[in-house]
Amino acid sequence: MCLQKLSSKLFLTCLFVLSLSFQSNAQFYEIADYIKRASTARDHISQLQEGTLVIRLRSRSKNIKAMQASLDSAQLSEKQRKRLTKQMNDMIREISTENHQIVIALKKHYIFSEYRVVLDTAMHQLFAKKESGYFLNDDLQTEKNLSIDFSKPVYILKYGPTQLSENNRQEGLVITDFEKNDLKAPFPYLTKIAWPVLAPLVSFIGNDVSPRYDKMIRKVNSSLERFYINAQIKREKDQLRQQIKDLKD
Repeated sequence: MCLQKLSSKLFLTCLFVLSLSFQSNAQFYEIADYIKRASTARDHISQLQEGTLVIRLRSRSKNIKAMQASLDSAQLSEKQRKRLTKQMNDMIREISTENHQIVIALKKHYIFSEYRVVLDTAMHQLFAKKESGYFLNDDLQTEKNLSIDFSKPVYILKYGPTQLSENNRQEGLVITDFEKNDLKAPFPYLTKIAWPVLAPLVSFIGNDVSPRYDKMIRKVNSSLERFYINAQIKREKDQLRQQIKDLKD
């Protein structure tokens, strides 16, 4: 009987030790993964500061073309045609307002790096590394004199959801690398949508409400600047530790 109790206690002790070991290993891998991601994030922030952030504006061109194709057909009743025409005009107006507000906010608040503005319909020219001829000016007109230096790092800021691979997709302003991959925390790659304070009330009574793009762009810039400063401090501390270590050796 005593032997059985001893064996049982020994078995439970072994299980406890094993669980602690698994927890320790899991924590170790989490810490190692974070250290790696943090190092990569510091590299990205330095490269972005030296390079260019390309702001990808939405055009809703596919939606608008589909609506126009329906309007051009003879399948719609007069009532359906009026309703669809209103929906298309509302979409055109909303996307124009969105893009103008983003461009105004960029000019006012974004100073962390060079930036260029481009419509989503012209992104293929960016990925083909065409240097000029498709970037937009402050009036959202194509400016032939605006160009980009592909010898320096290029990042992209888009309005939309985070990537599908994430368990919890969130929507806002997302920063990706040139290969279209979302950057990872601790890099401040996501700025969530900032709605006006009374947005729920306005939506309830049926009026249109737009995100606070000025607040979002200002937060993008401040988050990047803060992370850049912290990254520089971390590098200086690491260099100082290495110098002290070298002197001791």
